[in-house]
Amino acid sequence: MEITLTLPKKETKKGWENSPLAPLTEVNNQNKGSFGTYVVKAVLESNGETCKVISDKGDLEATNGRSEVKAAFASYSNTSVALWWNQVRPAQGGWSRLHLVGFFADKVMVWEMSKNEFLSLDDTIVTDGHVTGDADGALKEVKVRKNTKTDTISLLDEYLIATISADDVTLN
Repeated sequence: MEITLTLPKKETKKGWENSPLAPLTEVNNQNKGSFGTYVVKAVLESNGETCKVISDKGDLEATNGRSEVKAAFASYSNTSVALWWNQVRPAQGGWSRLHLVGFFADKVMVWEMSKNEFLSLDDTIVTDGHVTGDADGALKEVKVRKNTKTDTISLLDEYLIATISADDVTLN
């Protein structure tokens, strides 16, 4: 007996059609986070820090302290681009820096801030997380958007430490 199963075609996400980074949008959340961690590691090492990827209480142990890394892929609509990082745990001990990695169709951006700077971000972009079961405020999320009327991505400008062209990212 032979059986033929037809797998659904994965459609390229809107806005990513001609991007060399498009294959990254098809990975699971664990891989997405791992990619973000390795991007931050490369950026920090290029700035002279020594880094080690870790698996408990954060993502990187670096010369200047432990870092929590969150990665997000840009969502595109006809008129806007948005990023959403979730499950930031400000009450979790061990990390002193937060790195937000934004994968766009044409670039990768990395923002760095201390835990205190994160806690002082505008409440229009940082809200309580969407996962239930934790104490109120235990999880935070960061949502930013740029369109013709608003640009909350610019609220992160002072924390931007790297912009990497998609053409400078090699996928194996």
